[in-house]
Amino acid sequence: MTLNLVWVVYLCALMAARYRDFIQIITYVIQFAIFVTPVFWIADALSAKGKTLITINPLYQMIEVVRGPIIGRVPPPQVWVTTILMAVIGLAVAYVCHIRLRSKIVHWL
Repeated sequence: MTLNLVWVVYLCALMAARYRDFIQIITYVIQFAIFVTPVFWIADALSAKGKTLITINPLYQMIEVVRGPIIGRVPPPQVWVTTILMAVIGLAVAYVCHIRLRSKIVHWL
């Protein structure tokens, strides 16, 4: 979970350094994401089609890694695989962006 947050925050920081309005966009995206992921509601209350849609939500996968053990459930293996895969791919993308844009960051700020 922490590795996923590292690359997401780094990419958001790069975008916010380049585009000043990006902070407002992130604010609205986070507000929307809270309502489409089961933070305030229970995913078990959904129909079969709703459960299928919620399982492809990457935020749900990350929340389930943390919430599952807290409420006494072991997260399914697909949740672990998805979260680890997101961390590896996201860190690789963040590293490539860092290599390509590190010389321009000073000029953006």
